[in-house]
Amino acid sequence: MLVIGLDFPPSEHYQDFFKKKECLHTIQSFKEIIILEAERNLGVVANCNRLYDYVQKQGYDSYIFTEDDNEFAPIFLEYIN
Repeated sequence: MLVIGLDFPPSEHYQDFFKKKECLHTIQSFKEIIILEAERNLGVVANCNRLYDYVQKQGYDSYIFTEDDNEFAPIFLEYIN
């Protein structure tokens, strides 16, 4: 499962990217994708806490946390699993 925390843009400067959020629905290779979309800007800490709370409530015993600036090798998930 992939869980994405989509925070609302902090300013007009980021609106163009936010409007392209539909591209998230084109992600493949995961059994399920959950998108937690904020209705107002939460900021980094609150958005991360919201994601952590969601994952904890699902009862998973482990998770991988990353952010949008990270880049991964093509076999990252295979390696980490």
